[in-house]
Amino acid sequence: DVLCRQRIASLASYRPLYQAVLDAELTLMAEVALRLRNQFGAKPRQLRVDGVVVQIPKKHAKRLQEWAEDTWAAGKRFKVSQLE
Repeated sequence: DVLCRQRIASLASYRPLYQAVLDAELTLMAEVALRLRNQFGAKPRQLRVDGVVVQIPKKHAKRLQEWAEDTWAAGKRFKVSQLE
């Protein structure tokens, strides 16, 4: 018989993994906020990891809808909706 020592490597906590994912998403949302400010002059009212709430003039609504249809980094597409 041959014996060998096995070592199992695992994370003691998934926190670093979760933190990396959240940081990447927040960086992407910051890019969205920056583009909104540069292209539409819109300042974010609320910035979260999963979305940005902005107020834009009605004259930019159609352009914003077209802008949202572009595919961004990592193949992401953004949903644009109007709050009532």
